[in-house]
Amino acid sequence: MYEAWHAGDLPRVLDLLDPEFEWVNPDHAVEPGTRHGRDGFAKAMANLDSSFEHQTHLLGEVEDLGGRVLWHTIFQARGYSGAQIEVPEQHLWTLRDGKILRMQWFHDADEARRAAGVGSPDER
Repeated sequence: MYEAWHAGDLPRVLDLLDPEFEWVNPDHAVEPGTRHGRDGFAKAMANLDSSFEHQTHLLGEVEDLGGRVLWHTIFQARGYSGAQIEVPEQHLWTLRDGKILRMQWFHDADEARRAAGVGSPDER
């Protein structure tokens, strides 16, 4: 997913999404709210592309939660003004039949783990 996303291969990304896909972003996101379906994802990506000259996710730890996956990433971006952004993000994916049904992202790892129904690493 991330490889296709960063390569700008939108058709490949859309093929990985379930037709009932939801992308849930927090209120403080550049693209806040819930986007529905593949069209919703494509529109959100167009808005992100208009907000940043360059963006990428550095992939870190992956937690397989059985039907859900929690990706720990660092989002890096450069705005058109030249401003640099680097923030931790956790992406919680819900999968169905090998496709991504839902993606929700968080800036706080503990909040992401609670949403996933798991505790922090020291609680397990």
